[in-house]
Amino acid sequence: MTSSNNRLAHKLYVVLQVTTLVYIAIFFCNYSRNMSRSKLECQLEPRDYHITPFPDRQQVLNITEIATVEEVLKKRRQILKDVCAPIPKRQIRGSMVGRILVDESHEVMYCQVPKVGSSNWLRAFLILTGDFSRDEYIGWVEFNSLNKYYKRLSKYKGLERILLARKYRKFLFVRHPFSRLLSAYINKFVERASDEFREKMYTQIIMVTGSNATEINFYDFANYLISTKDKVEMWNYHYRPIFNLCAPCEIQYDVIGHLETVDTDSAYVLHMIGANFDYPNFVPGATHSSDPEKLKKYFGLLTASQIKELYGIYEMDFKIFGYEIPTYLNVTDRKSVV
Repeated sequence: MTSSNNRLAHKLYVVLQVTTLVYIAIFFCNYSRNMSRSKLECQLEPRDYHITPFPDRQQVLNITEIATVEEVLKKRRQILKDVCAPIPKRQIRGSMVGRILVDESHEVMYCQVPKVGSSNWLRAFLILTGDFSRDEYIGWVEFNSLNKYYKRLSKYKGLERILLARKYRKFLFVRHPFSRLLSAYINKFVERASDEFREKMYTQIIMVTGSNATEINFYDFANYLISTKDKVEMWNYHYRPIFNLCAPCEIQYDVIGHLETVDTDSAYVLHMIGANFDYPNFVPGATHSSDPEKLKKYFGLLTASQIKELYGIYEMDFKIFGYEIPTYLNVTDRKSVV
């Protein structure tokens, strides 16, 4: 009897060992077979989350609205998938995973994109900790405490990073590339930038473009971007393409929110992660760069060639997120040279 029990125990032990090895192999996907490919490539497909609304919130989505948002999100994911399909997978840079905030409590990841409401999402994550209120002012001093509560994905290594990327829900917010570019320009060079940053960039722009302007105008800024497009990874995060910030072709995001529909998209995300408060839509330094008149004013300073060059730089952001050049910019009617 004892011998029979020992044999049975041994068989169970072998089965357990084999099962464990199989699961480990699944987790690693094809990672070990092709080290040049992205460590985060072997992920589950984005999941369709069907959620129910919180009855005690103001920005509440009813069942019909939730279904509508989910259908829109599904279409956005499909557009991204179709555009990314023929593109070779890239090695994900440390600067990319460094943009991704990891919330272990709510099992969610957020890729922080400047000029797309990122400050408000940082506020939301601080409110999620329970140590902050939506009714209090949360600014850059408070943002410095984020590391007390959360880590960036870059802090996780190897298999742990892969498993988190497979398990956690992932989201990011995007906006029209030209609106985001204009917002970055106004923010950094017109209204709120530090003198140190502005002076540093002024020197670089003058050296690259040969301009004799006494300040950084939008025309010279555009020329600077065009002239340094091969060094886009060195650009400031505020105007670096999202394609080069969040690796959207390599990391399969569950929710691709648009700033143009931030009310419903943010409400959906907060429902999805179980938050009991509304999106903190606080915009003290709004640049109003999505205003068609403002876009026409600034892009009206550029030639058709410049606009087409800028489109080429942000082409992936246009295509994978479903944006087009606004017809009111009249690109085809402009002269190609000044």
